[in-house]
Amino acid sequence: SDRLPVSIETVLLLLCGALDLGVLRPLVPLPLWSGLANLFWLIVVTALVFDLGPWRSTRAAAVRTAATWLAVAVLGVGSTVVLVALRHTVAPDQFVHDNAVLIEEGVWQLAAGRNFYAADYRGTALQRWQGGRFYDAAADKWFDNPALDHYITPPFYTIASLPVALVSQRLFGWYDQRFTHLLAYGLICILAYTLPRLPAWRLIALEAVALNPWQIFSLAYGTSDTFALALVVLAVWLISRGRPVAAAVAVALASASKQTVWPAVPFLVGYWYCHLRGASQPVPRAVRTCLRQWWPLPVVFSAVVVPFLLWDAPAYLDDTYRYPMGLLPSS
Repeated sequence: SDRLPVSIETVLLLLCGALDLGVLRPLVPLPLWSGLANLFWLIVVTALVFDLGPWRSTRAAAVRTAATWLAVAVLGVGSTVVLVALRHTVAPDQFVHDNAVLIEEGVWQLAAGRNFYAADYRGTALQRWQGGRFYDAAADKWFDNPALDHYITPPFYTIASLPVALVSQRLFGWYDQRFTHLLAYGLICILAYTLPRLPAWRLIALEAVALNPWQIFSLAYGTSDTFALALVVLAVWLISRGRPVAAAVAVALASASKQTVWPAVPFLVGYWYCHLRGASQPVPRAVRTCLRQWWPLPVVFSAVVVPFLLWDAPAYLDDTYRYPMGLLPSS
């Protein structure tokens, strides 16, 4: 980046920020969106001035670092706090994704000792979300929000949200699922920044992981991706530090939080196997080592999931497997 008039970090920050503002525009009312946009452009212009100016490279690098973290604070944390505040002020079914509303209801079901997979969510804020009904243009008919009948999310996400909800309820008297997401986002930022061994790649990693538009949308609107991503990034970070047993625990918890993590599991384990083979271990020994080091993956996953299978297997399988696989009439 020293050979370019503008650093790669600043270019990526500009690109990610512009895309982020694009995805935030439909979510945030215009006056508040304009405030976030103005703050971001002020940050980027400052970074550009120091890139193009006569200052020493060390000073420009410090400004780029500060600019990136400020952009994380404005676009990531700031936009989320704005939407949380608007929802709390206006209505519990506004300015939020329906999955966040569902998880909140599930958290309180769990707190009351009830199985959130067997619960009925009609009459809750979830039913008021966009009227509780969707229109199928192909079939020319209306249908109820499937989330009213199917708690599609695997259990660890809800379990991990419970302590955050209890603390929030004690402090504020209310809870928004994005409080859990903000904690997960903080972990993502720290891990992404410290993941590269070379300091020159740290800002690029932070911007690519924490400021990409999919991540900003997920965090601000309240989809479940942020929580699962935090555990996946933690697993990658642990693998990079040569800690496969701890990485296996993180992968297990991620897999017990969101089904879309499952396709990544073979690649994470396969990467470690290739690492062992690269260390000149023969195939049988590398396989045995992988099995010995990754044993927490099935054990921890089972420890989270099996209690809910024993509690009510049909309800759990219908919600987390049969419905998303299209095996139910309501799918």
